[in-house]
Amino acid sequence: TVTVTPISSFPVSGFEILSITIDDKLQMGAIVTSSEEVYVFRTSTGELIQTLKSDLFADTQPVCVDFVEDGTQIIAGLADGRVLRRALSDRSEWT
Repeated sequence: TVTVTPISSFPVSGFEILSITIDDKLQMGAIVTSSEEVYVFRTSTGELIQTLKSDLFADTQPVCVDFVEDGTQIIAGLADGRVLRRALSDRSEWT
């Protein structure tokens, strides 16, 4: 048996989580929600870094997300088959 202890946490309420991803460097995570928004957070603290609002997705809904390798952009797969690539906030502010 392995006991897992979280290093950070944050409350999630008012929506269902459809998918979650963590970047390769384990520094950021992203949650796709039933409210048609994507929340990007810092894994070490749970701090919300950026929110991609539903109006950005133009009458469709994000289904899954991933980060580009250098962590400067996020890619969202949309329900209608399109892919959205979006720059993230300046990472130099995160340190």
